[in-house]
Amino acid sequence: MKRLSNVLFSIAAAAALTTGFGIAQAAEPINAVIPFDFTVGKTKMPAGHYSIETNKASRFVVIRDVANRRSAIVLWNADVPSQRQESYLTFRVHGSKHYLAGAQSSALGVAWDLAMTSAEREAMLAAGNQTQTLFLALK
Repeated sequence: MKRLSNVLFSIAAAAALTTGFGIAQAAEPINAVIPFDFTVGKTKMPAGHYSIETNKASRFVVIRDVANRRSAIVLWNADVPSQRQESYLTFRVHGSKHYLAGAQSSALGVAWDLAMTSAEREAMLAAGNQTQTLFLALK
């Protein structure tokens, strides 16, 4: 039953994302080379080349590796005003585990944050509440 719910959520998210892109003009995706394994939402992603797509009309973020081996769809937790002119990804690091925490897109003029999952909270506790924030600048 839980698997069916996850599948239905993924289908609904994809439909909503497509609708949002149809209504508002989408900016070019953010392209990034992420040099470490990381987790986004509940999906573990290997180090590699990624495309991150979103727009102001949609609260969904699609993270897809360029080789199309894996992808994840997550919801923005908070829309934060842009404070810098560059684009970057933000990761929360607990011990040796990296979790995508947010991003800033200079093309969109918006920054967004992702909520901490229960698995990430467990990793934070296991690391003794020692959390670092890592910014990965994008070109």
